[in-house]
Amino acid sequence: MNNLKYPKLFLAGLLLTLVLLVAALLCWFVSFLPPTNGCFWGVIALATPLVLFANCVALVVWLLWRKWWVALLPLLAILFNLGYILSNVQYTRSTDEKPDLRVASLNAGFYLLGDTSDGLNIVAREENMLFAIYERENFDILCLQEHYDWGLRTDPKIRRRVSQYFEEHYGFHVALGSDNAIVSRFPIVAFESEGVEVAGNNYLWADIVTPKDTVRVITTHLKSSGISQLRGQYRKEHGGEVPIRKMVSTLEQNNRMRRKQVGTIRQIIDSSPYPVLVTGDFNDTPSSYTYRKMKGDLHDSFREAGNGFGATFRGILGVLRIDYIFYDDAFRCTRFRTLDDPLSDHKLITADLCYE
Repeated sequence: MNNLKYPKLFLAGLLLTLVLLVAALLCWFVSFLPPTNGCFWGVIALATPLVLFANCVALVVWLLWRKWWVALLPLLAILFNLGYILSNVQYTRSTDEKPDLRVASLNAGFYLLGDTSDGLNIVAREENMLFAIYERENFDILCLQEHYDWGLRTDPKIRRRVSQYFEEHYGFHVALGSDNAIVSRFPIVAFESEGVEVAGNNYLWADIVTPKDTVRVITTHLKSSGISQLRGQYRKEHGGEVPIRKMVSTLEQNNRMRRKQVGTIRQIIDSSPYPVLVTGDFNDTPSSYTYRKMKGDLHDSFREAGNGFGATFRGILGVLRIDYIFYDDAFRCTRFRTLDDPLSDHKLITADLCYE
């Protein structure tokens, strides 16, 4: 197609491509900015998958149109965000090397699946599935977030049920926090749990004596965007959708809370006397300040040994990766998997780690 024959179409496409390039550059830049810089940047971070998809479409269109120099614009947008892309899509070859540690992490929001009026039966069913997965996967350390939620709301007898089961039936050692749990095949010699700036969001660390070294395992559940909860509450109380201004304000407030939470946990990581593993539901994507700050000089196990699309959250069309396993230079990851067993609204993730 000749752009001289269709000048208006060519110019409109060129203008749109430039807009998409600018948007992609902003998406790349946002991970360097703390959330205190305003809600605009939080919205940009969430829009990253859509912006990059649009740039991929633009690249294909310009290549088909054989406008090579214009095709460089969306290609540049994609290359700037290559780190984000590689944090969501990977192809690596797993090895058959026996791991020193198999680590698993799960936001165990069992009550979020199915009919919540039958909550106790849902919890029991998903717990049984979790135990069956252990029999299949045989992990050494399991980190759970939202471990107590249904126990606190309904029957106190189930507050410790998952961790007690691993303790009684498999001889696991258990560290418990107000919202998290770490169960380990190896002895736990110390642990601590604290809230991070807001009720319902906490961290738990445990020092675990493995056969080769003592390891500090940190698991956390950071503040969510709050949009889903806000929409549900607004529909219930007002019978309609949340105003955009209120939704954006909530997003900004919760982004700032996550920034404080990450700062607290980062201090624990940096002050650890032992090699560190960090797991949890960060409620933020790899394009975020949260991800960049929490990761620091640690390694992302999915980027090192993952395969396919790394999304871990089943909501929002199942496109978000918000659950992670990070590790420091004491380890290397030989295999990472995102399991599709329907345990909760999050997927269980596992990493096989070997000592360096």
